[in-house]
Amino acid sequence: MAIEDSVVLAEVLAEDDDVPAALLRFGERRFDRCRLVVDTSVQLGEWEQRPPGDPSLPGRLTGEVLAELARPV
Repeated sequence: MAIEDSVVLAEVLAEDDDVPAALLRFGERRFDRCRLVVDTSVQLGEWEQRPPGDPSLPGRLTGEVLAELARPV
């Protein structure tokens, strides 16, 4: 996430000299992707403590999220 953040931040700062506006665009571009990682981490942590009835759920969720994260930022 940090490497992606640096790439996106460089892009938005290169597009605009208005730093506050660029930072706002940065946050808008990164929020959903970062939320996906956080929400997934929380869910996997909960399943680690209390395994789900379907033992394939953690692997399926991980695969889905990794596929989404493979898309360009």
